[in-house]
Amino acid sequence: MRNIHYISAGAGSGKTHTLTEILADHIASGACRPDEVLLTTFTEAAASEFREKTRRKLLENGLVDAAFEMAGARIGTIHSVAKSLIDRYWYRLGLAPAMTVLDDEGRARHINESLAALATDDDLKAFRKLQRCFGFTRLEGSYPVPNPDFWKQHLERILAWMDNYEVSLDESLDYCCRQFDAFFLMQDLPGDTSLEEQLEQVKSYLQAISDSGEASPTTLGTLTPLLALSVEEEPYVFAVKALSAVGNLPKKLQNKPFAPGYVQVCETLEKSLRHVSHGRLLKDYVKRIFRLAADWRRDYADYKRRNRLIDFNDMERYSVQLLDIEEVARDIHESTRLVLVDEFQDCSPIEIRLFDRLSEIVNRSVWVGDTKQSIYGFRGSNAEMVEAITQQFPEGETHPNAAGCFRTSLPKSYRSREKLVRAANAVFTPIFGPAAALEPHHGEEGVESLPPLELWQVGGDFCEAVADGVENLIQQGAAPGDIAILARRNDKVDALADSLRNRGIPVATPETAIGDYLEVQLLVALINYAVLHDDFSKAAILALLADCPVDELLERRLDYLANPGDSRWLEEDTLFRKIDQVINRNRQQSISGFVESLIVELDFENRINRWSGPEAARRRAHLDSVLELAAAYEKQAAQTDGASLGGFAHCLEQGQTTEHPFEKDSRAVSVLSYHKSKGLEWKHVILTGLEWDYRKRLFAHDLFEVQLHPAADSDSGDARRLISLFPNLFGASSVSKCLEDSLRELLHYDTTNRRVCREEARLLYVGFTRAQNQLIAVQPLKSGRNGATAPQSLEWLIQVGAATTECIWHAWAESIPVRQFVGTEASRTAEEPLMAERYLRPESPAQTPELRYLQPSQLAANPNRMPEVTLVADRGARIDLRAGAETPMAEIGTTLHNILALCSPESENVTGRARQILVRHGMETVVPHPEQIGAVADWLFGWLEREYGPACRVWHERPIRMWRDGQELNGSIDLVWETDHGCVVVDFKSFPGSPASITDSADEHYAGRYAPQLKAYREVLEAAGLRVIDTLICYAVQGCLVRLQTCNKSRE
Repeated sequence: MRNIHYISAGAGSGKTHTLTEILADHIASGACRPDEVLLTTFTEAAASEFREKTRRKLLENGLVDAAFEMAGARIGTIHSVAKSLIDRYWYRLGLAPAMTVLDDEGRARHINESLAALATDDDLKAFRKLQRCFGFTRLEGSYPVPNPDFWKQHLERILAWMDNYEVSLDESLDYCCRQFDAFFLMQDLPGDTSLEEQLEQVKSYLQAISDSGEASPTTLGTLTPLLALSVEEEPYVFAVKALSAVGNLPKKLQNKPFAPGYVQVCETLEKSLRHVSHGRLLKDYVKRIFRLAADWRRDYADYKRRNRLIDFNDMERYSVQLLDIEEVARDIHESTRLVLVDEFQDCSPIEIRLFDRLSEIVNRSVWVGDTKQSIYGFRGSNAEMVEAITQQFPEGETHPNAAGCFRTSLPKSYRSREKLVRAANAVFTPIFGPAAALEPHHGEEGVESLPPLELWQVGGDFCEAVADGVENLIQQGAAPGDIAILARRNDKVDALADSLRNRGIPVATPETAIGDYLEVQLLVALINYAVLHDDFSKAAILALLADCPVDELLERRLDYLANPGDSRWLEEDTLFRKIDQVINRNRQQSISGFVESLIVELDFENRINRWSGPEAARRRAHLDSVLELAAAYEKQAAQTDGASLGGFAHCLEQGQTTEHPFEKDSRAVSVLSYHKSKGLEWKHVILTGLEWDYRKRLFAHDLFEVQLHPAADSDSGDARRLISLFPNLFGASSVSKCLEDSLRELLHYDTTNRRVCREEARLLYVGFTRAQNQLIAVQPLKSGRNGATAPQSLEWLIQVGAATTECIWHAWAESIPVRQFVGTEASRTAEEPLMAERYLRPESPAQTPELRYLQPSQLAANPNRMPEVTLVADRGARIDLRAGAETPMAEIGTTLHNILALCSPESENVTGRARQILVRHGMETVVPHPEQIGAVADWLFGWLEREYGPACRVWHERPIRMWRDGQELNGSIDLVWETDHGCVVVDFKSFPGSPASITDSADEHYAGRYAPQLKAYREVLEAAGLRVIDTLICYAVQGCLVRLQTCNKSRE
């Protein structure tokens, strides 16, 4: 490294202005011409800003010719500058001229399409066995579901690390195997039997407890799904869950003389979790994954060579290679006088090597960055490496080192008011050191009455409470465009944005995965239908385009299967005739033209208006994004394997979207993640997620899975790394206490904790320093059993050192005002346009609260007024379930519900229909006896007829809609048994526990919590002029009926 001036530029310290001044001064002084400058940024927008500001500065100084020549300055992203270098010297790299760039989306698409073909049948068989043994899962919403693609995710992460670091797969494999050998030590278990036999004994022990009649409903609820697991196929899943269940057994059950005894059971389970057989499985897995990584890289290189492609990583790597060629280095030395690097803290190791090599060729380099704002480690940046390099430079330009390198700092903050700057200094200098402090440029003029720091304590519905606070800010005079809410997760961004939109408050948010939106899902279904002409796509189209209820859809499908005739399903349907005509008329168009024709000719405009109301504009923008994606996909695919409708549908299903940086809207509240907020500023910034406790999830996210470690003989400035792969073997469960110490040491917990804590502190610094006038911290209130509320601990702030348990921003000496907001789920629905006039004129009068749509199942029960629940009928037999821990009960319940919805007293062949639905849902092994479902229906209808008389009509999924307490209830009743003298309401539930659980008011599964739902059903029917005799809940799996007393008037 030679002749480098590193500038440390804290948040709001004028980084862009400083770089522009340096560039303009060099040109004005004659030190270089505009075409002798090389300036790199991370976005094209930033590059354009530098070019325009420099041009303006030169014009102000009367340098018209130099300003005109700025058009030829080499200002752009790292990749655009690297590409220009490769285009000039391609022949020195053995490449073809005019290589096509494969962007990140194209690379991701190739990975998705190529990985499945890469693995052999033997690999896939081994991966399935591993998935069953260890129960690898992924989150779908808030629920863990089986993850058969776990190996692809591991492989993709390994490939990403290999792009940015020098990784030896052989050394990494050896490192992983040594980890497994150190953890899986146990060869012998108590007794002389095998691991499987010992676990079967544990299962017998748990079965004995379950059958003893002394286990509580809660204990039975834990044991029932556990006993359904297969010890042979799911040994590790069983051991993990069994150890947790055994540890929670009450003393009276621990002391029961069930063989092989409590102590031996615990010992067996603890040792089984470290048995060598599991280590052998994992070593075999890692060998396969690393072999696939090497194979994929080789095949990918061939693929790019065949198609004359280079990706972004190639550009960086080839650029470094070119700089080592004497001819290229000489040309660059003669043509370049100044190198400027923006956002240096976000550079990856290979990008650091590129700028290091340039500094040795060019006379002067200026690097600008701030390691306190290095928050993109997941993209390959390395703050520790940047710090290790720049800290070697002496402070001050009068004392450079022998190589001419030195560093300086920008001293002032030009963004925030004085008190906010002082508060940031107080909070973050103890964390990052004295160099983090800045001097304020602005005073307090004009904002004296506004507290710089404020604390909102919010209870009830979190998002609604925050929306209350935002609405209050706007009513006090704040413009929506001056407000930002920062959240840690995208799902929280969406929820907060929805709460604001429901009040008519304009909102600007980043785009999420495009495949999540209904309008895009409909397009995907139509494209798949055009390609496959399959019944599954038809069903999806019916559900989305024709608003076809699930039960009607199933009935139409089953009716066809019972008598298919000579035609395909729905071949004569009017809707599909129209769709077929549109498809056939436009099949010869390009993909983008075909998609646009679907949108126009199938009247997506009206569909969007019916779905969205005030959200219609946003949904139209999604369709525009799809058309952009289609054009980009065609352009990219034309250079490789060719474009196809099926390939484009796959891209949409994978959630790919055009990459646009977040753009502020001067008329809208910004709601976005902390990461997306970097580089932006607002007058009022609201920080949420401060209660986040990263240490609770450290095992699952920062120790397990694919991790990167320095090579044994490397230092912090070295790019050589080892990759470890130690999968999370515990799923959503906590790591067993008996294993914690071993895993902490083995997986370097203390080192990782320090690194993650530092990352969390940098992310908090970015959020804090977005505010110009006011920073608002949000603290949730939690409710206790007695109804009292207490503030949640702000763990994120405490763990990084920004707060204590007693005081937020504890290093700030001034008092911090506290305001409280309590959100209710009864929100207001926006009837006006998004840019509501009342929010553009704060003096407008307050509006009347509007209405919100709710489903009856969302009505909350009053915990202090639970009704009495009576068991009125018990069939004496259950539906047998073979559900593993990975099978969500909600999925099982949906399947059973769909089958029961087709049953009536006159139904025939219920078993056959049930079997078809089970197969369609993939539940045929989970519910192995479909005849039992028909038996439940027959029993229920028989009981209802004996108790209330024969039905003159049986309603399934009877739709309801009514206004109630300022809300619109919209849903359906599972079953209405209508007789000549009144109706009986029956709601189906799938909870598989016992009658003791649902009739015990202290149990979490107490049926009384459904009282508001059943009461609403009664009110709806009575409002329609029907007499309701009774309201019941049918627990189909248990085979029992219960009555909620307060939901029913006295029966005559």
